[in-house]
Amino acid sequence: MKSSAVTLFLLIFFSFQSHAQDPRRIDSLVGALKSVRPDTNRANLLYAISKAYWGVDGIKSIEYANQCMELSKRLKYAKGIGDAWNSIGVNHDDKGELQEASAAYQNSLEVRLKAGLKMDIGRSYGNLAILYRNMGNEPQSLDYVFKALKILEEVGDKVNMLI
Repeated sequence: MKSSAVTLFLLIFFSFQSHAQDPRRIDSLVGALKSVRPDTNRANLLYAISKAYWGVDGIKSIEYANQCMELSKRLKYAKGIGDAWNSIGVNHDDKGELQEASAAYQNSLEVRLKAGLKMDIGRSYGNLAILYRNMGNEPQSLDYVFKALKILEEVGDKVNMLI
């Protein structure tokens, strides 16, 4: 029963992280970089571009994640640092580099926990739950599922809690 619940949660959680992106959207995001100053808005845009490349072009995705990381560190912008680590983790995960993905997701989680970014913490737990499920570590996956659900409850995300 627990295994079925975990599988259902992970499938639904993962389905919200679509990898296929419209090339016009990517072009639009990249074009917007020209007019954005080097501030937190630029860091968020760099992450959006990196995310848009998930499952499309891992090399470009990591390039933009690294730019996001560099800028966010200069700005001491925790959300951007956590997002950059998350994107790096997704790219390693997509390539089947599960140990590297785990390290990146853990780094993302650590930054997000220190900054108190509740929704992002929940996403990190969800990513780790999926990763550990894929690694065959059901107990660890379940632990992260319950942590993700607890965060969803705390932030009042009733839609995803029902899932």
